[in-house]
Amino acid sequence: MLEPQDIDTLASTPRNSVSDDCARCEQLAGPMGHCAQHTTVEGLPNLLTAGSLWRKIVWSVILLMALACCTTHLILLIIDFHNSGVASTMMLNENVVEFPDLTICGLKPISESFLAQSFERNWTDLLLHYTRRLDGWFNDESSLQRRNESITDYMERMKALYYKMFEIVRLDKTFLDSWLSMHYQSSIFSCRFKRLPCEPSNFSLIQDHHHFDCLTFSPSESNKMADHGSKFNSILLINLFTDSSIFESHYQKHAAYKASSKTYYDKGLSLTEYLTTNPEEFPLNQILANNEQPNGISAILHPRNTYPFNGYQSYIISSGTSATFRISTLEKHKLNYKGRERCSDKPPDEVVYRTVRSVVNGTSESRAFVRSPEDDLYTWAQAELFKKCGCRSHRSPTGASSSSLCYHVQPDEDGAPRPTLPKEALDRIRCHDRWWSKLLNSAPNHVTMWKPCHSVSREVQLESLDWPSDEDLMPIAVSFIKMRQRNAQHRDEYAVPSWNSSLTARTTYLRDYSAVHSLSRDSESLTKLLKESMPKAAKALNTQKVKENVVRLVVRLESPYSIAYTESFTYQWFEILSELIDLIWLIAIWDSQVGHVKRSDREDVKQLEKLGSALQNERVPEFFTSGCSMYIE
Repeated sequence: MLEPQDIDTLASTPRNSVSDDCARCEQLAGPMGHCAQHTTVEGLPNLLTAGSLWRKIVWSVILLMALACCTTHLILLIIDFHNSGVASTMMLNENVVEFPDLTICGLKPISESFLAQSFERNWTDLLLHYTRRLDGWFNDESSLQRRNESITDYMERMKALYYKMFEIVRLDKTFLDSWLSMHYQSSIFSCRFKRLPCEPSNFSLIQDHHHFDCLTFSPSESNKMADHGSKFNSILLINLFTDSSIFESHYQKHAAYKASSKTYYDKGLSLTEYLTTNPEEFPLNQILANNEQPNGISAILHPRNTYPFNGYQSYIISSGTSATFRISTLEKHKLNYKGRERCSDKPPDEVVYRTVRSVVNGTSESRAFVRSPEDDLYTWAQAELFKKCGCRSHRSPTGASSSSLCYHVQPDEDGAPRPTLPKEALDRIRCHDRWWSKLLNSAPNHVTMWKPCHSVSREVQLESLDWPSDEDLMPIAVSFIKMRQRNAQHRDEYAVPSWNSSLTARTTYLRDYSAVHSLSRDSESLTKLLKESMPKAAKALNTQKVKENVVRLVVRLESPYSIAYTESFTYQWFEILSELIDLIWLIAIWDSQVGHVKRSDREDVKQLEKLGSALQNERVPEFFTSGCSMYIE
């Protein structure tokens, strides 16, 4: 575009001087060339220089269409995010997985060896010392049979009452370990993890209201990750003695009472009578296990250092089988945003629970577990129960001392239960029974309505086969007998069997027949496992009894790596930012275009018209006038 001074110079030039001195035209070549180069619109940068109204209209329409398309695209992005704002991806072989913990429950609370005649005196002493005192505890809760109550219903009701009695007694670890000689680790006679023998530190005891005593296997901190080389390297193998079928009876429910015409309308059934009427039924195990004792064990697989009874699936494994758990691991990484079920992206903290209690000597064992939503529910319910009853429940995990439990009753000096329950203890127990279930079912949503954003879930495939085979019988029997002999000698509740000694060494040791007699209370169980004399040969083994009393557990990772499920938003921030910048740019261009139309520099047009008129009266080369005329148009 010509500068104003150039236009003024041309307009003020005399006509005769132009015609006489054509050299003056050469002075116009520069300004006119500049004018010719700017007489066409070359895209949006020159939009504002368009002098024609039609050109302005055309480019305004194009600008409006671009603005509409950009706005529509941005709206569609928002709608798409609103409808499906989260995209999920699955990644294979993402991370090396941790080996899960395995909790084994359902081991018999009391060994069936107590039913043997050779230990009848011990069993009678136990009844005299404990159970006869329990008969006076809940007399006011109608131990008499009601007139419209069948004998079976009466026995079920009495069993529930006896179970309440033993809920108090079972809090006393001394009662379980000393008087009942319940050595839980004697149930394990073989264990290997990653092809190496297990260590005693891998096992820990957890006492639970519903499952009684359970053993948890947990790999050491240095050995918790799966091996990279092969999935067959990350295998746990445990052989267990279940003590389920030593005697002929298989715990038929109250068989003696169903066949009896005896009634209890005038005199109620005492606990001692209940336990001794049909000893082969051994109902104390049914009472202590809340009548849910399987003929075998139950196994729970759960993430490392988590409380095993917080909603994880329990698998029932029958005696005489080998159960293989094949595990595939899935890691979930979810987004935390409004409009969906919220999750917590904070790293979970720890909660400390007492896992083993002893009322007599006041000792206890505590463990730290990774907190879960169920733990928050228990914490809230325990706090509410304490407000109402002044005590806490033993039916959910707690870190409180034994003396603060509602079912805590201090025994006598000799460790036996008191003949009667103190009134304050009875009031606490009844308050607990009235409120505990209600509290668990009435927890507010903020207590239970959260899940971790980052979690690990496991898909478990269970395969069961008959086991052991005939060739496995002798090693199993020898391992079991050797281990029982050691426990009987040391009487150590944490005694661990000699898993690593060779089969030859154990067989040689057992040829001394006196070894069988030194097995203390376990010898009667061995008598049932051995047909006659012990050490002659494998043919003396009662193979059927062995098969009915053993279980093999195999835990195997299908892959040392996990599958990762990851959620992400469907839009990208740079895409949204780009759309916004485009909108702002187009709006600015449109605003500039409208403003330019309103404030167009009409003076330039007038000066160019003046220049054109002056040039038409002079002899100026055609290429100058054509260029400027085009610009003027």
